[in-house]
Formats: sequence, structure tokens, C-alpha cells
Amino acid sequence: MTGTGGEGINATGNAGISVGVAGTVTGATTGLLVTGGTGGAGNIDVSAGSVAGGTGNAVTIQNNGAGSVSVNITGATSSTGGEGIVVRDKSVGGSISVTTGAVTAATASKDGIDVQTQTLTGDVTIVANGDIKAGNAGIVDRRPDADADRRRHDRRQW
Repeated sequence: MTGTGGEGINATGNAGISVGVAGTVTGATTGLLVTGGTGGAGNIDVSAGSVAGGTGNAVTIQNNGAGSVSVNITGATSSTGGEGIVVRDKSVGGSISVTTGAVTAATASKDGIDVQTQTLTGDVTIVANGDIKAGNAGIVDRRPDADADRRRHDRRQW
């Protein structure tokens, strides 16, 4: 599936979303753009053979609801101008799981896999079954820290 003027796939929903492509997804901008959960709950499930982005990210997933996110890309993921795989969720989001083959985001300051969650209760699992090549970090995993304010205060005491 190829998007010659924009995204390869752009899927938006108010609840859960499921996107499954056996072959390759290619976009002139973003390869695969998924936004779900805006209206409440529902899981986001994405599977693809391989994904390629042009000027944007290869894969961008935004979970605005209470469901979990599962990404399974069996082949290569690459972007010529953006990040490899980006997943974001809100504070009510559930667990996030990313499993992928090789990931390439070689442009300076771009990350291979970048997962950032706002939930204190969901788990994040990242499995890379191939090389990760990035202009910045290979893997970014950011989660809120319930004790961050306390630790900042403790450090000032030293």
C-alpha cells in the first residue's frame, strides 16, 4: 500500500482501531499514522509486514483513550526524514507493546523507536528483532515517575 502524496495509511477512530497489512506500507510523508481512543476506551492493534516513511515518521501512533497499544511489524521499518516508530498515550492509556524487525531512522536527531506514556499503571515492552540504526537514540522509553518530585527535593538536600 503506497501513499504517493501523504500517508500510506491514516486511520483515526473514537474508540479501538485495528490495522493489519500483510505487505509493505509506504508513505510520502508518514508511512502509517494511527490515532485512536479519542472518544473513550478501545485498544489500538497494528500489524504490518514492513513500513517506510518519507519526510515524516515511518510509524506514528497516538492513543488518546484508556486502551492498550500493540504494534507488531515483522519486517523492516524505515524513514528517510523522520523517526522510525513513535507511540504516545495519555494518562489513562493502558500498556504499550512494540515488536519489530530492523528499524532505520538515520537522519540526525531522529530516534529509531520512541515510546512515551503518561500512565503510571501501564507496562511498556519493546522488542527489536533486528538492528536499530538512528541519527539520535536507538530506543527511547519515557514514563512518568511518581517519585520524581520527591527525588528532586532529596537531591537539593545534598
